Amino acid sequence: EIQRVQGEKLQEKKVQEHNVPSTEYLKEQDFTHWTTRQIQQAVKGVVHTGDSGCRIETGELNEDQSKIQASITTKKGIRALYYEMDLHISWKGKAAKKLKLDDGPGDLMGVIRVYNIAHDTKFELGGDENTSYIYSLGWDHRVTGPWVEDLRVEAAELFDKIAAKVDTVIEELKKK
Repeated sequence: EIQRVQGEKLQEKKVQEHNVPSTEYLKEQDFTHWTTRQIQQAVKGVVHTGDSGCRIETGELNEDQSKIQASITTKKGIRALYYEMDLHISWKGKAAKKLKLDDGPGDLMGVIRVYNIAHDTKFELGGDENTSYIYSLGWDHRVTGPWVEDLRVEAAELFDKIAAKVDTVIEELKKK
């Protein structure tokens, strides 16, 4: 049982001096786990209140659908950060009292996908799709009414707020 945890002991191997690779030449550190945990915390509970009085709040990061990778590579003493993210985040909207039906709950569940987040892209509203973050919204299209349209329009405002949270995590990652 102990051997399984510690591995099998091997004899020392004598290596000629000119065959020893330098650990200083190339080193890669994986920060995927750290970044995932930071993103989870950052994007949960982001709130937007619309002009109509509606309220939208993000829920959990869907880890099964999301993709987060982050690493820092050091080559000849020069550090480089590489990351790529495709985030799927649930949201819940509560309709403005003046727009919802009297007999209905006025709640709408949805998902916002924020993607194309990478070391060579940035948050820029209306920016080029090759160099900017992108988002898409999902919700139950069977539910209709003015309150649904209001929530749909206002849910798009989550993009700015989530992108700002992601950029904060990236700035912390750069300090690692």
